[in-house]
Amino acid sequence: MAASSSQEEGNTNYAICDRDLVGQFVRYGTLLGTRGGDAEKVVFKGFDGINGLEIAWSETLLTKDMLKNEKYVESLCNEHNLMKPLVHDNIVRCYDSWVDFKEKRLYMITEPSTSGNLLDYLQKHFLEDDIAIKSWCIQILRGLEYLHNQNPPIIHRDVKFENIFINGNTCTVKLGDFSLAMILGQKYSADTFETPLFIAPEVSVGEPCHESVDIYSFGMCVLQMITLEIPYREYVNKYHARMKASSGIMPDSLRRVADPAAKQFIERCLAPASDRPTATVLLDDPFLAQTTIPITPTNSQSLTESFKVVPGQVDKLLPKTFWLRGTKVNNNNNDNAESDSDSDSILLTLWIKFASKSEVVIENVYSSESDTIQGILAGIATEHGFSAAEVVTVTQLMDTLIPVASSDSGHRFVKYYEISCQDRVVKPVYQLGLLRGMLSCFSCKATTSTADQ
Repeated sequence: MAASSSQEEGNTNYAICDRDLVGQFVRYGTLLGTRGGDAEKVVFKGFDGINGLEIAWSETLLTKDMLKNEKYVESLCNEHNLMKPLVHDNIVRCYDSWVDFKEKRLYMITEPSTSGNLLDYLQKHFLEDDIAIKSWCIQILRGLEYLHNQNPPIIHRDVKFENIFINGNTCTVKLGDFSLAMILGQKYSADTFETPLFIAPEVSVGEPCHESVDIYSFGMCVLQMITLEIPYREYVNKYHARMKASSGIMPDSLRRVADPAAKQFIERCLAPASDRPTATVLLDDPFLAQTTIPITPTNSQSLTESFKVVPGQVDKLLPKTFWLRGTKVNNNNNDNAESDSDSDSILLTLWIKFASKSEVVIENVYSSESDTIQGILAGIATEHGFSAAEVVTVTQLMDTLIPVASSDSGHRFVKYYEISCQDRVVKPVYQLGLLRGMLSCFSCKATTSTADQ
């Protein structure tokens, strides 16, 4: 049933601005994105009136300069021919395309991306962990594996953040924009690549393209995901940056990848072409094998058992309170030798109080010679669901208490030191038995002295 004109006018965001010749697809006025310095490509929200699908309606203006570049125009027209047969969870689906020669415009109808491309997404949001990055890597590799397994293989040739699209509700990523894609065996020069810094070094020296060029570009994407830095940004001059990239010199940002498994994974992708693994091989890399994300309870769990887990999970998400106690432990077993304060350790007792009033008590022996606060906290924070702010809080408590407890060498009556997240002040707790004895003694002497007078 066709929508009435009053319904169309009632919501300007869904006012129909254009239709295809058949009438299946309509374009709304909502702009989803642009590409090109002169906004040569614009993408609008649209709708498939037959299948009831929301779509992305893209229009590429064929300018005079573009029409002079026959190879570029040919690549634009070939994009649909390559994309339409492709059906994969991690490849943007293309439904239709056509050229309006009168208006000099190329139209393409694809599935929409609810959260834009990965570049925009990471500029809006901050990741606390690399779980999402590993998930994206797996999905991108599956998309590349699908392309490279076509007969003949399809090479994307422009794998970068701007061409990786994401649905933020499901964390699904898809490869899109196949305007530079090619079938293996076709000849293209390095100048036809849109992102020179992501070009594999072998292409820059005139070698033909193979599937491995996508793996190299993918490796650069992973590096950018982890460091949030554009590779080779240390070179202000773009020409120098491109020369370094084409000569196989690794970007400085690779040295700032802290996780050894992640660094090795990226290095495999950026290796010389002959040593570069395929997408299929990379899917079995140890870096990705660390990712196991349980989404739903296992089949062996009953619904009742699943509900029992929920309160504990919620408890970990809610704010917690912390109380820390520190007691000096002398590691020097020689009674005749003087105690060496450097050889002493601190017995740390951490109380975690959850919103449900339940408590957890954790004990660790800290040695300044062999331990770090970060090392002690790592496992505790993961197990008990510390937020980033709570990790900082407990770190500060330990930073404050440990030096005081370590320097305690002459207070015979101090039993231990304690600090809480409320006041954050280190307080000594005395051995009450000895202290009471001393106070009684002092009181007795005072009474005797008064009687003598």
